Amino acid sequence: MSGEADQRIRAYRMDGRPSGRELAVPQSLGLSAIRPNYGFEALTYDRWSGLFWTVTENALRADGPAAVLGGPRDVCLRLQSFGADGEPRSQYAYPLGIPQSQKQGRQYAFGAVALWACGDGRLWVMEREFNVPERRLKSCVFIRIYEVNPEVQKRLTLIHI
Repeated sequence: MSGEADQRIRAYRMDGRPSGRELAVPQSLGLSAIRPNYGFEALTYDRWSGLFWTVTENALRADGPAAVLGGPRDVCLRLQSFGADGEPRSQYAYPLGIPQSQKQGRQYAFGAVALWACGDGRLWVMEREFNVPERRLKSCVFIRIYEVNPEVQKRLTLIHI
């Protein structure tokens, strides 16, 4: 399970108890590197490559401003892989899409919230934007799913860690 509040990724037994195993999250992705509520939310395992994958929901503090309405259009997230031994492998810059809402309401969030390993090295990344106005009427959610292949995708940039 990925812990958005503490930036830890821990394994649990089928009965819900912690197994004691944990992925070794690099310090560059640690708790002090994220904005509140924009850490790890997505986690998947690719049997084909034997890798776990996660991504920060929004940009790290070190990578510039978060993706928000009226903000920068070139926001990148960190797509991170881990081996079965729990050690970090590759890290890529994932370019987040552009927000669709016209006006920010009282509750708003945007970022990558889910990953799915296709089983052949490709990943699907789900981006979600939700916007709740003051009166809650006309609330909206935009969902986009992108397919990426970290091994060959030209729009992903390998980051050396």
